[in-house]
Amino acid sequence: MKQLSIILFLLIMVFVSGECFAEETAGYIVLLQGENSTHVESTNGSTLTIEGMNPFAAYIGTKGYLGSVKDAIKIMDKSLDAAVVITGDNGQSTSLVTVSHPVYSEDDRKLTLETKPLEFYEGTLLKHFADEATNQTVKDPDVIKLTRVYVEIHENPPENGIDSPAPYVNNPNSDPTSIRG
Repeated sequence: MKQLSIILFLLIMVFVSGECFAEETAGYIVLLQGENSTHVESTNGSTLTIEGMNPFAAYIGTKGYLGSVKDAIKIMDKSLDAAVVITGDNGQSTSLVTVSHPVYSEDDRKLTLETKPLEFYEGTLLKHFADEATNQTVKDPDVIKLTRVYVEIHENPPENGIDSPAPYVNNPNSDPTSIRG
């Protein structure tokens, strides 16, 4: 009887520890940044168009990595959770959304994304933004100075990152002037 109890205890420990490991998912954030943006609502969601796009995308994970916006768009082939942070003359607004159907024009430096409000966020990578989300949209493009989209990617981050992360990795609200286009 004592052996059966020990075996049962060990089995429970294996299942519980396996469940804990399953909670940890690999992932990273892709930061897309531009200047002015417009937000047009429709019956199926909204369209966010960002002009003055920085040609570089920052991959934020355990290492920092810069890539092109064109390459970042390639990995955004499905609906993904994202935080949209719009900074303007009157402050800052943060919204949690799902983004899909990205279209990037390198010549015009313009990115268009389909967005839908995110009712509830279950992940960990955008938790900082979920805590401060206002879900208000700045509608006047004349007051918008900077638009950032932090996209959550559930894959292993790129292997060829730099060992020392960029300064904005630990503080997503800091100004990543090193990647400004």
